[in-house]
Amino acid sequence: MRPGPAILGGGLLAVLVLATLGNAGSQPDVLFAWHAVLFVTVLASWWFAVPGGTGRRPAAGVGLALAVLVLVMVIGFARAAYTYAAWMTVVEVAAFIATFMLAIRNGSWLVTWMGPVLVLVGWFQTALLVFQRFVLENPRPAGTFLNPNYLAGWFAATILFCAGRWIAAPDSRAARWYALATAPLFAGFVLSGSRGALIGIVAGSMLLAALVWPALKPGRRRGLVALLVVVGLAGGATLALRMRQPDPYRYQRLKIWQASLTPLLSAPWAGTGPGQFVREAPNLQFPDGRGALRYDRGFRTTHSDWIRVAAEFGWPGVAAFGWIVVSVLAHVARRRRSSDPVDAAALAALACLFVHAGVDNLSRAPALYLLGAAFFGVVTAVEGPARRTVRPSWRLFAVGVAVHLFLIGDLAPWRGWSERGATPAPSGSALRATVWNPADAEASMLWAEVRLSQGLHDLSAYAAARPLAERAVQLSPRDGELLRRLARIEVAAVGVLPFDRAGRERIASLYRDSEALQRSNPGVPIELAAFLLDAGDPAGARRAAERALNIEPQAVAPRLLLARALLEAGDPERARKLMDEMESLMSRNSAEAQTSDYARDLLTVDPALVRQVRAGIEAARQAESAGARFDPGSQEDEAGSSRSMD
Repeated sequence: MRPGPAILGGGLLAVLVLATLGNAGSQPDVLFAWHAVLFVTVLASWWFAVPGGTGRRPAAGVGLALAVLVLVMVIGFARAAYTYAAWMTVVEVAAFIATFMLAIRNGSWLVTWMGPVLVLVGWFQTALLVFQRFVLENPRPAGTFLNPNYLAGWFAATILFCAGRWIAAPDSRAARWYALATAPLFAGFVLSGSRGALIGIVAGSMLLAALVWPALKPGRRRGLVALLVVVGLAGGATLALRMRQPDPYRYQRLKIWQASLTPLLSAPWAGTGPGQFVREAPNLQFPDGRGALRYDRGFRTTHSDWIRVAAEFGWPGVAAFGWIVVSVLAHVARRRRSSDPVDAAALAALACLFVHAGVDNLSRAPALYLLGAAFFGVVTAVEGPARRTVRPSWRLFAVGVAVHLFLIGDLAPWRGWSERGATPAPSGSALRATVWNPADAEASMLWAEVRLSQGLHDLSAYAAARPLAERAVQLSPRDGELLRRLARIEVAAVGVLPFDRAGRERIASLYRDSEALQRSNPGVPIELAAFLLDAGDPAGARRAAERALNIEPQAVAPRLLLARALLEAGDPERARKLMDEMESLMSRNSAEAQTSDYARDLLTVDPALVRQVRAGIEAARQAESAGARFDPGSQEDEAGSSRSMD
């Protein structure tokens, strides 16, 4: 018995519905659920393919261009610094292609049933949105999506697909009802308040009008104009609602795009590699220009999928991506010349998502890129030659390889995430996470920290933790935070192992390496300064604290460390001036200090440490007035060399 279109198409629709749950399908449990459904559906579709039957395939040029982009991604995967992050990108691209191919095979059935299913999901999301906005009083509700921009983009594509079917086929009663059923989705679209989705729906509406206008009767043209007016009013309301909300960083996206193109300029033929941008982002930050702190608002993504392709894949990726776009346009033009037009509604919805992706990272929301893949398949599908029969032995081998890859590359990472999901993770969970997914650097570092916490003054705990932490750094060598956490593990072992000049230099070197990978993070030189003060190197501590002040000139935490370093170097007067300046800044920025953890760490200090430094300054002044020389360095243990390690 072979599964029919209802089963295979139903599996694809189940994937599209599941992907709207759990942060737009990105929450790991939901992610694995729709991955599993998609995997089973793809295997069934391939295994039960009718030998010799008429096949459907991507249009000429589209499949080849997509294959070239996949080749560029595979090369990037082989070169990636952090293999696990690159693999996750490969998996998501594979999910996109699988959805694309299923949509090609089940196009007619999918077009018939996708509209009502999307409308039902849209009603649910709209009801949830209204509840979040007016009952929970959330100013920017997102339904079950991670971000209101993503939900608005999903609404926009669904509205265009359903309403566009009626415009393109005005005599279809079902299409008319689908179009009317999208009315509540307009309300959800407006409540979402997304400017990116607004740009997308305007672009999609204009394309839809251009495609269907020549074939419409005068009455239908008036209806189309009315729909465009409704879209314009909804767009105006969306923009007005969004602009009423305070957003001091409204226009910083342009700076983010400019900064995100840096990898393309520095590595034009490779970029950062797939999934690697987030680890390069710390060195791409720029001052936000507001408040006392300069880097309290950072970014980790490109905020544009067009730019993400350029940043992660370089010029080869840009060329392959552009080839896909040109191939789709050429396919649409060929179909129009042959009086066999493409599905105008699906093309308009696809254009909406494509334009929206130019100003946002829709690739972070599976609900959106899977929906786009389905529209992509519907638009580019053509009838192909008869399928050739595949020998059962080869099919069995291919299924075995696919199942093996799914278990290792999808099930195991999900189980690893499940084990380390608790915070703080118990030792058993942390260990099982590394067993399930040994390629996960975060899991290895977490297990190292758990092992160390089991015996802070135990040599065996340190001996077990250090190799695990070093392995985490080896897995993801471009992650400055992992180096910082490795340095903390080394610092924690100071009381366990004999501490000498080489040990101090090793720890300082780890902090400096971490600093080089996140040059806009003042926390790293602050930690280094604190360590060097405790290790008897006030000169190195002073330089580290000054580097932190170069990053955040208004910060008070590095001023306290700098005052301590000056005091220990025998300059109590400069230390006193720094303390006075520090307390003035604390008073001036007390309100901003409560806005985030970053602000609290930099704009507040421990009062006990302040009293301690003040007491030291007073003691030094009294000693000077008595003709004595204040030399706190004489109190230090001689195990720490006076030579600076920074």
